[in-house]
Amino acid sequence: MIPACDIYYNNNTTFDRQIAAFGELSYAFTDWMRLTVGERIARTSFSLNHYADGYENYGPGPAQANQKETPNTPKATLSFQVDPQNLFYMSYAKGFRVGGATHPCRTTAAWTWRLPATRMVHHSPTSQTHPELRDRL
Repeated sequence: MIPACDIYYNNNTTFDRQIAAFGELSYAFTDWMRLTVGERIARTSFSLNHYADGYENYGPGPAQANQKETPNTPKATLSFQVDPQNLFYMSYAKGFRVGGATHPCRTTAAWTWRLPATRMVHHSPTSQTHPELRDRL
């Protein structure tokens, strides 16, 4: 129970853990053309324990969320050293952003305004690919 003077109490404990390995190989087909490939493999975990209380937090409300992922993010680059001053390359890479969660949200509709939320808002992990064609002159 919280003291009568507390109108808002919010306690969040989060843990974000990652362990990863990265490897890269490069092979020169000729003295002017090179292929480089690499990959990062990770193990990620996220947890959130939430407890809120008080008049402005709609009374007591515990919630929790957990998420685990094993993302892999490859990359590849093909480069062409035309002469000592001109390098052209094409690259491809995949990115990854870990998901997570935030504390429960309540609706502002008049008939449910005072009801406590019981579910965490989960954020899914995202990934993107990045093709690129560039020169370095």
